[in-house]
Amino acid sequence: DRIADRVARDTWAAWGEAAIRTQTGAAIALEFDLAPSADRERIGESLAANVRAEHGRIATGFLGTPLVLFALVHTGHVEEAYLMLLRQAPPSWLYQVEMGATTVWERWDAIGPDGSIHSGEMSTGDSSGMISFNHYAYGAVVDWIYRYVAGIAPSVDLPGYRRIVVAPRPTASIPWARASVESRLGPVAIDWTLTDGDLAIELEVPYGAEAVLDLPLTDASEVTVDGEDLVSDRLGPGRHRISATAVRIAEVPSIETSAAAG
Repeated sequence: DRIADRVARDTWAAWGEAAIRTQTGAAIALEFDLAPSADRERIGESLAANVRAEHGRIATGFLGTPLVLFALVHTGHVEEAYLMLLRQAPPSWLYQVEMGATTVWERWDAIGPDGSIHSGEMSTGDSSGMISFNHYAYGAVVDWIYRYVAGIAPSVDLPGYRRIVVAPRPTASIPWARASVESRLGPVAIDWTLTDGDLAIELEVPYGAEAVLDLPLTDASEVTVDGEDLVSDRLGPGRHRISATAVRIAEVPSIETSAAAG
């Protein structure tokens, strides 16, 4: 722990302020706790401002992509996370979908808007053949989608889905989500819909596990579980119907607006 603290402190002192000017540098500083706690809000605001200015354009590589959406959400910028996720203009995830991709590419620009295939040459002139059309690195976004779009995730306190964190962060652009995970205890599943600002959730918790609710509530929200007023944010195994009124909804431009702006 002492070595980790010293390395983090020295890394921040040497490169921190320069690094956080980029999306990857800011995400790494935030998610790896390299930045001092007093600077987290400032760095999060700067990262969010970058994403807004770029109309959701993602400018991360293999190291930053798994972290950037988490860094935005963990500093309170859900809208900017969705602005990046839902962008359709290149470079983006949905650009690949629009171009017919069924798996995530190794390069954001593996296929050009005109259908041409990238040569695989790096900007340095090195012809590395970096042109896979089925690559894990940028597909790491699915981790964030499960945790904050669908809203189910394991907990570090009781891993293996023995404790399930239920934390959907809805946006008007995505009015429903459904996902499931086959854990060693059995299926973990969620199915939610957003209607006029109210969130209706169907949740399946396997036996041997518990769920912890982390819902996007406002001061006006009222929550019921299986028809009864919420007493505890922890739920036992079984199937549950959860209702939350007047939830917080991420307000982001439409996909078409983001694409046009890019």
